[in-house]
Amino acid sequence: MIAGQLALGLSIGLALTELGFSLRDHHAFPHVNFYVADPELGVRLEPGASMNFKLGDNPLTEITVNSQGYRGPEWPAPSPGEVLVIGDSQVFGLGVNDAQTFSAVLAAKRDLTVLNAGVPTYGPREYLALTRELLEQRDAEGPRVVYVLNFLNDPFELDRPNRERHAIWDGWAVQIETAPAPDEITQFPGRHWLMSRSHTVYAARRWWHSHDEAWFARVDRGLPSEGDWSDLLVESERTHAELAAATATALQLRNESLTHEQRLTEELAAIEARLERSSPLNQERQQRRQDERQIDADEDILRARPGGIVRSRYSEAARNITVTAEAYRAALARKREREQAATERQELQARAAVLREELGQAAKVELPEPPELPRSVFEDHFVELRDLCELHGAELLIVMLPFDVQVSSAEWAKYGVDDGPDLSPTLVLLDDAVASATKLGIPALDVTRALRAAEPGAFLDGDIHMTPKGHQAFADALGYELASLPEPESKSK
Repeated sequence: MIAGQLALGLSIGLALTELGFSLRDHHAFPHVNFYVADPELGVRLEPGASMNFKLGDNPLTEITVNSQGYRGPEWPAPSPGEVLVIGDSQVFGLGVNDAQTFSAVLAAKRDLTVLNAGVPTYGPREYLALTRELLEQRDAEGPRVVYVLNFLNDPFELDRPNRERHAIWDGWAVQIETAPAPDEITQFPGRHWLMSRSHTVYAARRWWHSHDEAWFARVDRGLPSEGDWSDLLVESERTHAELAAATATALQLRNESLTHEQRLTEELAAIEARLERSSPLNQERQQRRQDERQIDADEDILRARPGGIVRSRYSEAARNITVTAEAYRAALARKREREQAATERQELQARAAVLREELGQAAKVELPEPPELPRSVFEDHFVELRDLCELHGAELLIVMLPFDVQVSSAEWAKYGVDDGPDLSPTLVLLDDAVASATKLGIPALDVTRALRAAEPGAFLDGDIHMTPKGHQAFADALGYELASLPEPESKSK
């Protein structure tokens, strides 16, 4: 009897305690608590799950998962031109209601079938695998794939599959370094509900770990599974410095080549002008005949056949030796002038031929073009993704999503940072990705400008995820971009 009363009292006490903590938490948790393990993708979402979500002072929201295991209502049957949105928690929409995600907003505003396939914790490897899986499963005609890259973590998750970054612990996805070993977990009936849905247990866990400031400090500094931004920034700065140097070299060579070509052209023009002036065809006909008569006379003199001497009719008119000698000297001088002029003309013609050949070669020489933008770390990934979409006749659009303090330095204040570093240099990573996608013929969209226009208020308080206002801005930019793309070609069955 007493044992029963104690058990009843304990049960009532625990129930009231649970109710109290649940009311305090608005029946919500600040983390998703319905993950299930997956050998390839690391995690999936439990089909049919739902929860209230509240992070800090941000509004209370509700999350529902459909029977396919994705955010929001049930997916309709495959339809032509449907839009498949791939990404992580930003696409999933942590911090907003189902209907406030940019996928839902886009569907409502553009009258499109938009499928939100965002799953928290996923990275590029999981995006690619999920794209392949869903394109094959749905087999829709002319689908469109919107591939959203979150630049908070996706750049260094390319070589880190989710199964090596996260582990499932009672429905929670935890960093693999912080997860207990399987043999350290004691299984008992009701454990899953108790550890994932009990607000009392969650409060106790938070209280316990709140005393271990060193543990939180280690986690806040980052863990090996998360990668390191510094490597990416150093690499980007290095490649952009190389780009600037190579571009300057190419420009200098081009300018030098153009200057050399200009000199050749000017010299050739001057020579051709001199040749034109010295050409008999450019002189008056009378002067040409006079010159020809003088030439004939000079030639006769130099051959000792002066015309006046051989004429017997006018002997007294014959020149004396002095005059004859002078005539010889004058004729010889004119002959030398003509020979020199002829030699100069030949030299000018030869030089003109050389210049024309050099100019022709200059036109044939391929001057170095300014180098392409540095390869993004995503470029090989983009190639694989593009080929996959082409195989299924899908139109691909890659979206570059910056994180909050990249969009606005004012976002530092919500983290208690008064003078946060300027992260605008890190936007070069988005530029690199857009350049790589464009080079590969893939449409790309950087939503930095759209989110800046939505500030203040595009991101949650104390968190990197977008608010309904941010999702609205994202949806508007995405809708405009999709409308500008050509219709995808039908796939071959």
